[in-house]
Amino acid sequence: MGVPMLAPCPSWEPPRSLPERIVKSVGARFRRHVRADLRRDDFRRAVAFFEEHNPSALLVEYLDYAANFVNLAHATRTPLYAYAHGYEVAAAARVPRVGRHVARVFRAAAGVFVASEFMRDKLIALGCSRDKLFIAPYGIDQHRFKLSSAEPGRIIAVGRLVAKKAPDKTLAAFSEVLRRHSDARLDLVGDGELMPRCSEIVAAEGMSNAVTLHGALPTEIVAEMMGRASIFVQHSVTAPNGDTEGLGVSLLEAMASGVPVVATRHNGFVETVADGETGLLVDEHDINGMAEAISALLTDPDRARRMGMAGRARLLSHFTEARCSDRIRAAMQL
Repeated sequence: MGVPMLAPCPSWEPPRSLPERIVKSVGARFRRHVRADLRRDDFRRAVAFFEEHNPSALLVEYLDYAANFVNLAHATRTPLYAYAHGYEVAAAARVPRVGRHVARVFRAAAGVFVASEFMRDKLIALGCSRDKLFIAPYGIDQHRFKLSSAEPGRIIAVGRLVAKKAPDKTLAAFSEVLRRHSDARLDLVGDGELMPRCSEIVAAEGMSNAVTLHGALPTEIVAEMMGRASIFVQHSVTAPNGDTEGLGVSLLEAMASGVPVVATRHNGFVETVADGETGLLVDEHDINGMAEAISALLTDPDRARRMGMAGRARLLSHFTEARCSDRIRAAMQL
């Protein structure tokens, strides 16, 4: 039997009286800082749902959120599985509250999925049993992405403008590229706390005619832009707070579009990109190295095209939604 979705929760109404507000506030803080769990009414509804549908397993995204379902899984005798991503893993190492919730999931879960070997090793270091860990790389729907026409000189970067994605370093590398390839153009897609900094760099380097800061865009528009790009770039680094990337979904989208990737040797990226075959990898913070890699592919578009096609083949072999689902179902014995 499959794993049905929980029914929507009833609409929330704000507490009316001061005592009610105090009780709800204390309860929320308790669940957040002491013991993550479903609220009493939600728990009863969830138990009734499970008794009606008798699911074979419960799969929850993110380790800290999965802690809310530990008691439900125990009460209904349903095997609990969690999928670990990135932010909660970094938080578990530095925030005691998150660490306690994650440790609780490690003890209770029948299995924990991760996207890469790198992330598996991080969870082992946090205390998860190796026997409970399963590698299931992210998968994407390759049918949403058409093969790129590879417009000469068109480069794209996609991702939130935050510390771990280091868009400022991508811009610094592109500034070096422009000195050798004056016709190059960069589409930077995404929004976040570093948008003002990115705008400052573009203005200071005189790149307003070569760089477009698009902000956040719908997935369909991003797919269309991938369909014109000749190179995808992403200079991800380990953020000061320890936050890191996982496997790199945007990298997979570029590969699905037949676009070669220039990125950093950052965590799961080395498992996504075959260096020298589907793209080029440089060390974190190596701005000159990234500029050299981009310039090399701009200078040799035939090589870039071959790498892009090799990337698409690798995507189809390893990183589609169907393959990801198959790995998860096999581990859960569904």
